[in-house]
Amino acid sequence: MSLEGISEPYFAEIVRRELFRGYKLLYPGIVPKVDMLVAERFLFVEIEDTIAEIYSGTKQLIQIALISKIFDGDFVLIAPYPAEIASINMPATYFFRETSKVRLRRKELWLVRFKEEIYVISIRLKSDEPVSIRPTCREEGLALELNKMPELSSILKELT
Repeated sequence: MSLEGISEPYFAEIVRRELFRGYKLLYPGIVPKVDMLVAERFLFVEIEDTIAEIYSGTKQLIQIALISKIFDGDFVLIAPYPAEIASINMPATYFFRETSKVRLRRKELWLVRFKEEIYVISIRLKSDEPVSIRPTCREEGLALELNKMPELSSILKELT
């Protein structure tokens, strides 16, 4: 079942409850333009409730890095696992290409899936370091080369 389109406030609550259970969180409004900050380490989190919003979420994370000058923090963009799997290829490619241009080295795209339980498929570039804070729910990780992102939907199909 896809969680895409359930509305961002509901999706954000699932993310807080299922992915960051037990972590110290700073909620929206405390840090302008950031959906959530996980306080154990600088983990900037942008939550989008549709795959199409990955483009705007990418721009927001880049803005945060440029404004704060915190390039060594961890950056995660969280979106629901898409109902139409082929729709992930271009947004994921955009996310990794644009964040690499500003030299963010610890960044991941987390796709939240509900299949009997909530779990995360975390995606990062092989050349990047993993973010230090991990989801508290089940996680499957992928490390890919940037040139493999256009094939992401095929890779995800093999996982499921």
